[in-house]
Amino acid sequence: MRYKRLLNLITIVAVLTLSACAEKEAPKPVEEKKENTSFNQKEKNSTEKKQDVQKKEEGQIGVATTVEELKQHTDKRGYIFYTDHPIRRIMGEEGRTTNICNYGDQVLNIRTGEPLENAPANLVKEGFTFMTVGQNPSIQYKSWDEATNLERALVKAVYVSVQAFRVLEVPARKGDFSNAEITGALAYLRKGGDFDYMAPVAQSETDLGLYQKNEMMKKTWNKLANIEKPENNKAAFSEAYEKARQETNNMIGVLNILLSKNYEERLSELPSK
Repeated sequence: MRYKRLLNLITIVAVLTLSACAEKEAPKPVEEKKENTSFNQKEKNSTEKKQDVQKKEEGQIGVATTVEELKQHTDKRGYIFYTDHPIRRIMGEEGRTTNICNYGDQVLNIRTGEPLENAPANLVKEGFTFMTVGQNPSIQYKSWDEATNLERALVKAVYVSVQAFRVLEVPARKGDFSNAEITGALAYLRKGGDFDYMAPVAQSETDLGLYQKNEMMKKTWNKLANIEKPENNKAAFSEAYEKARQETNNMIGVLNILLSKNYEERLSELPSK
């Protein structure tokens, strides 16, 4: 299976250049009903948002959502996608919670809804270019609108981490911890490696492997960012940095494959066990 080949993609080395969902379009109403339809749609959206807030009970994680309600939020890509309250508490029979999932396209804190990053549109575009033609310009790639929620989220999260690894390169390789930006870089990786920060749920076969690769990367980020007094544990910090950077390189390589139009062919060429 393709996701098994993806899980075996441990040794990909992508060059880590440290320099650097819309709903289906509704049929157009007849002209005389346009204003009323628009009003009704706004009223419907407002009602849905109010219902979502009401379902987000005190002390509970995510918004209570049934499987049928999830299906109503399938976008033109065929994926479930929420822009409002993406963390969903899936309710089964008899109102029992069966799962907690992220149906947005950002890595989010499941308790607070806080995104790991708040990259502006221009930075997201820059990151997508970096992950695609920036790695291999000879290949044709999917558009941003064709990428899965998980692929989008990891493009953003990993691209922002590039700056963090650039900041941490000097202390890790030269032992110089004088840069004031080190604290912020470690804080980002610490959040990214935290259990409460959840990537979007897998919604495709390749997403299954990608999600597990992300879990591997998160562990290395967590270890690096939580070394106590790294200036006094330079050897341990350096080792953790190299492992985290390598795993991040691996992720960049994986994303480059999955975002290409011929990803199935490229995955089939990978060794499988």
